[in-house]
Amino acid sequence: MKIGCVIPAAGFSRRFGAADKLTAELDGTALVRKVCEAVVASRVAVCLVVTQPAAVNVVTALLGLPVSIVENPKAALGMGTSIAAGVAALDTSVSGAFVLPADMPGMTSEFLDQLIACFASEGGRKIIVPVTPSGEQRNPVLWPAAHFEALKALGSEGGKKLLDELREQVVQVPQSDASLFADVDTPEDFVRLLGGRVH
Repeated sequence: MKIGCVIPAAGFSRRFGAADKLTAELDGTALVRKVCEAVVASRVAVCLVVTQPAAVNVVTALLGLPVSIVENPKAALGMGTSIAAGVAALDTSVSGAFVLPADMPGMTSEFLDQLIACFASEGGRKIIVPVTPSGEQRNPVLWPAAHFEALKALGSEGGKKLLDELREQVVQVPQSDASLFADVDTPEDFVRLLGGRVH
């Protein structure tokens, strides 16, 4: 069972201020690289990073990693267009694919492999979604290939609405470790991560 991963990294980080949050460094490593390192250390076979055109800083931060860059000329229209571009670039042999935001540096290969194992146990037919102890759905979501066409049709919004529409197809995976889901939207988020020392 071949699993892919689409990492939308084409946002404009408006809440982060003038700096590029994806290349902000945590323990000497850019956030986007930390996320990609977790992916390539897992059982994921194909990792696609979707960027704005000519996103030199992000591309440079990923040098040496076995990932592919997909440019999204429609990046300004919203995350959904980056998900669509990434899924469209997946090989037809892929059975399922994660959508994993590029600003989640606490993600681990072990957790990704746990989700892949759950996907395999469901025959690759269910949407695998992590949930917090309070029942909140979180990323990364692992989508079966059966839903790739719907993902390729996404516009400005991400996949949340589609996930709601397909809730009967969802298998939830409880996870109590909140550090896995830590994301970075603001400079304050980044300072909190530095304090918590995500490794």
